[in-house]
Amino acid sequence: MHRFYPSQQENPSPAPREDLGTQTDRWTGPYIPARVAHTSPQKIVGWLDPLEVRAGDEVLLDSPFGRQRYVRTGPDAFEQVDGEWSLVFRERDGETRLFLGPFSFAYSRVPAYQTLGFQLPVGAACLALFFSTLVVFPAAFLVRRRRGAPPPPRAARLVAGLAGALNLGLLVWFVLSLLGFAETYVWPAEAVAMITRLWLLGVPLTLVVVLSVLAWKKGYWGAA
Repeated sequence: MHRFYPSQQENPSPAPREDLGTQTDRWTGPYIPARVAHTSPQKIVGWLDPLEVRAGDEVLLDSPFGRQRYVRTGPDAFEQVDGEWSLVFRERDGETRLFLGPFSFAYSRVPAYQTLGFQLPVGAACLALFFSTLVVFPAAFLVRRRRGAPPPPRAARLVAGLAGALNLGLLVWFVLSLLGFAETYVWPAEAVAMITRLWLLGVPLTLVVVLSVLAWKKGYWGAA
């Protein structure tokens, strides 16, 4: 590790022991692999392979394979206790990265909202809201029909059904693509790019449904 990531300080003066924790607090936090595109759907891969670092006089590293303990060998370098691994921290342009050896895996520190612990509940809430419409809308239609109330405009119902079918189909396609990735470890870039483009169609379709329902409630648009 020293060959590829030499210490950033030559012959550093030892820091007082009480200052070590202050120096290493900036390394504490969640890390995800730097090899994935963090601004695309591929970031899901990083959520599944995180590291949690607690830095102080020594470094505790929690990974999917368990906890590892590292002791300091330099100002920003550590060696694993009872193991062959080593790690080095690097800071550049406000970004903190962690390099693990001997195979030189790179990880980037991220805010808590970019981790699975935050994204999973948000995603689950969005899915619950989406699937709830499959129950609420038919139930509302039956109640309205039983009371003899006029139904929403036919065009609005067709657009709502089209938007729901599109989103449901793309969700199934996306899940199947992820299952294929789990088997091959080859990210389905073309499929995910196409899914993302098609998903954008749901935005104007949803807007049309909302405006149609509002116009119908205000009386600007009568039942077909």
